[in-house]
Amino acid sequence: MSRRSLRGVFTAMSLVLAACDGATEPIDGSPTPPPSATLSPSPTPVPGEAVTFRTSDGVRIAGRLFGEGRVGVVLGHSIDGDQTEWWNFAEVVTDAGHAALTIDFRGYCPGEDAGCSDDGSTRDAWRDLLAGATFLRERGVKEIVLIGASMGGTASVLAAAEARPRVSGVITLSAPTACCGMEVGRAVVGAIDVPMLFIAGRFDGEAPRSAQAFARWARTSGEKLILGTGEHGTDLFGLATPQVERRTIESILAFLESLGAGSMSGLIGDWRRVRSCEAVVEAFREAGLVERTHDALVDARYFDREDQVEPHRPCEGAEETAYVYFFEESGRWGVLDDDDVLVDDRDFSVVDEDTIAFGDIAVDYRIAGGALSFEVDVPGICDDTCIEDHTWAVATFAPGTFRRVA
Repeated sequence: MSRRSLRGVFTAMSLVLAACDGATEPIDGSPTPPPSATLSPSPTPVPGEAVTFRTSDGVRIAGRLFGEGRVGVVLGHSIDGDQTEWWNFAEVVTDAGHAALTIDFRGYCPGEDAGCSDDGSTRDAWRDLLAGATFLRERGVKEIVLIGASMGGTASVLAAAEARPRVSGVITLSAPTACCGMEVGRAVVGAIDVPMLFIAGRFDGEAPRSAQAFARWARTSGEKLILGTGEHGTDLFGLATPQVERRTIESILAFLESLGAGSMSGLIGDWRRVRSCEAVVEAFREAGLVERTHDALVDARYFDREDQVEPHRPCEGAEETAYVYFFEESGRWGVLDDDDVLVDDRDFSVVDEDTIAFGDIAVDYRIAGGALSFEVDVPGICDDTCIEDHTWAVATFAPGTFRRVA
C-alpha cells in the first residue's frame, strides 16, 4: 500500500496518529538489519513549515511543523529512518485539527527539504523529543503526546520520565526496552504518571515482551495492545492486515481524542487511585515545600504522629493508601477511604477547560486514555496562608493516575 493510499484511509477515519517505521530493535538493544521494503518519501511540494530549535544540551534539531491546535504530537523516527517518513501522517494529524512536529534525531542529516540536525548520539534522542515538546508548547499547544516506533518509542518513554513540565501521554509501536544507547526499566516507567499505550505485534520478535513489560511497570498508567501480526513499527499501518490496521488506528485515535475532552462533563463521577508515600514526598520536593512534608504525611494518614516519620527515610513503614475522589455537577468534591468514610469535602469551581479551583487554589487536570491526573503549581510568592493552602493541594493531588470507578 502506498503512502498516498494510506493517507486516504486515515483521513477517512479522521485519524490523529504518528509513529515511525523501521527495523526491529530487540530487547537487548542490538538492531537487526532494516527490511528492504520502506515507505516512499512524500511527493513535492514539501508539506509543513521547516523549523529548527535547540535541545537543552545545545544540539540543533531540524524538523517540520504541521498545523496548529490544542493537542499536538511529536513524532520520532526509527533507527533507519528520518522525518520524511512521517510527513503524510503529519498532514493527517493536521486534517484532524491538531498540530504535529516531525524531527530528525541528532546525528541524522537527510539534507535539502528533509533537514539536517547536528551530530550526536542516539543515546540522547530523548532530549530531542523533549525539545520538540517545548517548541510545540511555545506555539500554544496545551496537550502534547510523544509518539514513536521502535527506537523512537524507546526515546519517547525515556523523554516522558524526564519531562518538566510533563507531557500528556506516550504511545509506542514495537518499542524495545533497550536500544541504541538508551535503556528503559521499571524505575523509569514507574516514574511516569501520564497515560501510556504500548502497541506491538504478537509475532514481532521481542516487541510483545517489551510492550508487556512496559505496561506491567506502568501499573495503572499504562495499557498494552498486542496484535495478531508480525509487522513492526509503522508496518502495523502499512503492511498488516486490514483488521490489524483498523484496530491499531482506532486505539490510537481514541487515546488522542480523549486529550481534547478536558471538559467538566468528563470530570464528573468517581475516580480511584492508590497514593504512594513516595509520590507525596517527591511532589513536595518539586513544589519547594520540603519542610512541610512530615506534616503532610500525617495529614494524609500514613502516620498517626509526626514523630513517627523518619527524618531521612520519611516513607519507612508507610503503606500505600487507596482513595476514591468524587466530583459532582453541583460543584461538590470529596474523598472516601477504603471504608467509604468521607475524609475530605470541599466545593470546587471550573476555571477553564483544564483547570478547577478550590477557593484561590488552582489545580490543572487532564483526562486521557481513560485516566485522570492533576498538577498543582505553587506560586513563587506565597504568604503563610497561601503555603498552608497549597500544602493541602500538593498532598491531595500529588502525582498519580486515577481510574474511573465503574
